[in-house]
Amino acid sequence: MPTLLLNIEKYGRRAVVGVHGIVLADPMNHFYANRTVFHFKSALSSDQSVHLLGTGTVAFHRDTLALTYSDFGEPGMADLWFAIAAKRQGVPLRCIAHGQGWVRSLGDAGQPSLYVEFAKAVHCGCPGAVASRPGHHTDILACGPGGAEPQSQRPVRRLQ
Repeated sequence: MPTLLLNIEKYGRRAVVGVHGIVLADPMNHFYANRTVFHFKSALSSDQSVHLLGTGTVAFHRDTLALTYSDFGEPGMADLWFAIAAKRQGVPLRCIAHGQGWVRSLGDAGQPSLYVEFAKAVHCGCPGAVASRPGHHTDILACGPGGAEPQSQRPVRRLQ
């Protein structure tokens, strides 16, 4: 936890930090096939600007990003909805440097993860493997990895 807090401060409380990040290809033909993944289990030698962060690995100051339940659409896509909300608010997403095995999965009591479930669709050509609505990936890709750079002049919003 101290590492995440130090990285929040490193970016001046103007970015969301995490240890599982994804950079999407542009153009993106397939959500799970056209991307670069900085996996939480693997070492990362330097911070990377990303399009998506795994929401199970993120940390941010509460003044950085204003979120409501209405920011999240259909279930099973929290990472995507989170990234869209961040992009719309001009909040960069940073996958921070970390050593191999620094974070461990808690496991899912034998249940396959959403990643495993949808990654299988890459090989079978199932339609669910493509972003569910055409505009989702373009919302994220429009800003490039990381979105807007932190700006000290950007207004900070707080949830009420």
